[in-house]
Amino acid sequence: MTQQRGVTANFAGPPPVGITTSSNPPAGGTTSGGGIFQAGASVTVLATPAGSYHFVNWTENGVIV
Repeated sequence: MTQQRGVTANFAGPPPVGITTSSNPPAGGTTSGGGIFQAGASVTVLATPAGSYHFVNWTENGVIV
């Protein structure tokens, strides 16, 4: 540089990610914990069965996760 300057360093982190939850069948219970989160964040999602239903597993696009 040939003269004094003030410069600013600008940074960008990973984009936020979204989590959605749903119940199958819908009458089987409720889910919660979805939302928009920073990538790499630890997130808790909950499945609460209704009546005589019980929780079996989580799936994404039909694949157990």
